Amino acid sequence: MVLKIQMSLFGKKKVDAKTISRWIASVESNAELKNFREMRKNLQSVMFNEISDNILPVQSEFDGKVTYLMVHMISGRSLLPDFGPMLDASPEAANLARALFEQATSDPPASEQFQMTAWLTCGVEIANEAIAENYDAALTLADYGVKTWPTVAEIWHARGILKIAKEHFRGAAEDLLTAQDLDPKLPWLHEPLEYAQARCPGGPVSRPSRPSHECNTPKANNETGGSSPATKNLGTLMEVRRRFLGSQGHETWTEPDNPDWVFFKANEIEFSVYVGSDDKNYFLLRCYVSKVESAEDREKLARVLNSINLHRKGVRTYFFETDDVSIEIGQFLSAPDDFEAIFPRAFDQLLDSLNDFVKGMDDD
Repeated sequence: MVLKIQMSLFGKKKVDAKTISRWIASVESNAELKNFREMRKNLQSVMFNEISDNILPVQSEFDGKVTYLMVHMISGRSLLPDFGPMLDASPEAANLARALFEQATSDPPASEQFQMTAWLTCGVEIANEAIAENYDAALTLADYGVKTWPTVAEIWHARGILKIAKEHFRGAAEDLLTAQDLDPKLPWLHEPLEYAQARCPGGPVSRPSRPSHECNTPKANNETGGSSPATKNLGTLMEVRRRFLGSQGHETWTEPDNPDWVFFKANEIEFSVYVGSDDKNYFLLRCYVSKVESAEDREKLARVLNSINLHRKGVRTYFFETDDVSIEIGQFLSAPDDFEAIFPRAFDQLLDSLNDFVKGMDDD
C-alpha cells in the first residue's frame, strides 16, 4: 500500500486545447487561426525592420541571418530546443546576434517602441506554441516574458492560461490575478480566473505579493560564481531564499537538525530547498512523496519512477532502503540570484512529476 498524495492537488478534468487557444489567443475557428498566423508573420517583419533600421543595417545575406536570429532571441524563442539547429547552422551569425542583442537591450536601454514590439513578439510566440499544444515550450517563453517585462499584463495572463493547461491551478490563479491588477480590462481574463480559483486546493487564492521591478529590459548576466552584489546586500542566503519563497505565497520554516534546508508546504505536501553555504550556485528542490509497504508496490514503483526519470526534464527520483521515495530537481546556477528565475518552472516540473507518480501508482 502506498500513502496517497491528496488528489485535490491536481484538480479535476483537464481543460481542452480549444478552450486554451480561445483564452490565450482568441482563436476559435480556422479563419481566426489563419488571421493569427498572418499577424505573427507581420509582427516578425516589423521587429526585423526595427532591428535593421536601428541596430544592424542589412546589406548582405549574413546580416539577414543575424537579424533573423536577433528577432527570435528577443522574443525568447532561442530558448527552445527546436531553435538549436538554427543557432548551430551559423555559429558566427549567432555569436554576433547575441552580442548585438545584449547591447540593444541593456546599454543603452532599448526604446519604448522597440520594447513594445519585443514583448508583443514574445506574446505571439507564446500563443503560437500554445495553439500547437506545445505547453512546455510555451511556458519556457512565458517564464522569460514575465522576467523580462514584469509590468506587461498580457504576458502574466498567458502564463496563467498555460498553468491551467498544466493543471497548476494555484499558480494560474496567482498569475491571472497579477494580470488583473496590471490591466483589469484584458479579454478572456475573468473566465479562466474563475476556472482556476474554483480548482485551487484549499480554496481560492488572494492576490499574490510579488517583488517590485524597476527595469523592463533584459540584462546580460556577467556573474560567473559567488554571491552577486544584490544577494550580499539582502542578507544571508537563507534569508534571501525565505524572502523569495514568501513572495510566492509559501510559508517557510527551518529545522535545527537540517540547517542547510528551507522547508515549505504546498497543498499539504512538504517541499525543501537546499541553501548550503558550501555551494551557493547549486539549486536543489526536493519532496518526499510516499512510503512503500509491499513487494508488489515496489515492482510497480520501479516502473513509475523510471518513467518519470525518462520523460520529465531535470527530474530525479530515488527509492531509499527505508522504503521512502523522493522526487527532486537539481542543477548548477551561474550565480545565486538565478534561483528566482529557475524556481517557478522547476516547481511546476516537480508538480508534474508528482502528478505522474499519483496516476502511475493508481493505474491497475
